[in-house]
Amino acid sequence: MQDAPFAQVAEQTVGSMFSNVDLTKLTKVAQLMGSMAEGRHFSMYAFDETAEKTISDAGFTAQTPSSEEHPQVGVYVTEQNPSKMGWYIHRTSKVTRSTCGNDGSQTYHVEYKMTNTLENSQIGALTSYILGSGGQGVEKTLIYAPAGGSISNLKTSGGSVTGSRQETLNGKTVYASIATIAPGESVTYSFDVATSTKAVSGLTIDQTPMGWTDSGVTTDTAACSINKQ
Repeated sequence: MQDAPFAQVAEQTVGSMFSNVDLTKLTKVAQLMGSMAEGRHFSMYAFDETAEKTISDAGFTAQTPSSEEHPQVGVYVTEQNPSKMGWYIHRTSKVTRSTCGNDGSQTYHVEYKMTNTLENSQIGALTSYILGSGGQGVEKTLIYAPAGGSISNLKTSGGSVTGSRQETLNGKTVYASIATIAPGESVTYSFDVATSTKAVSGLTIDQTPMGWTDSGVTTDTAACSINKQ
């Protein structure tokens, strides 16, 4: 039953974007698409190789971390409880540099926290459409190391986390787990990261988009002062 109104909203939204188009409106749409793509709220893919190269070069195709020069840790989350609980699962991150290597590599300690902000007092007023099974967040979590780098000492605390197993997906190493987070609880992933020797900027987090700005503390992520010839 929900598919029909969702389809109607999508159709009206896209129709409004491209109705009565003039240069001013087209420019605003292009700027918005760029910022949305950067935050992973918008992505495009074409099966025609030539068209896809153009789209990808413009930054409109979301990818896992691929730049050794600008290192990123990828954290991608999929809600496994059929619900709207993703709205209540707030995620914050803290990135702290540990060392700057003479070869240009960098090491960091990362803490990535997911908190179920739903309060037990709210549960009685919400439907199963929103809560799914009991108002728990069940978060399938994939963590990628930066291109040319590695992750070590992965640990979790809080909630219930199964797995944290190392797998290979599309040729890349990924750490996979499922975190179950009850109302009011949190789960924290902590791990160490080593970047490629080609890194020219500090480590950042690439992640599944959120409906808010990450309020976590990100520290000391400027490039190391290494003279690379």
